[in-house]
Amino acid sequence: MKTRIINRLFNGLASLRDYEIKKAVIRNESIKLELKNTDRVMTLTPETMKDRAFAISHKKFSSKFNSNQSYELIDFRWVDDKQEANLLFNY
Repeated sequence: MKTRIINRLFNGLASLRDYEIKKAVIRNESIKLELKNTDRVMTLTPETMKDRAFAISHKKFSSKFNSNQSYELIDFRWVDDKQEANLLFNY
């Protein structure tokens, strides 16, 4: 499982780069997102990465480290792991 630190949420959305999502889905790996300076955690499984993408930005961004690489942002609605567990068991 890959861990990624998210600095902030924008309107309740966490943004990830498209190549990170594609790589994780191909490798069948989950991504654990941690919100910086909090104890909030969200885990994206390969299935949720395919199904729960909220919005895909079609604007291309250039990498500041590799000028030959560009990426799009994929947004996911933030749902804490604790909150998701409560939703599953308190129906």
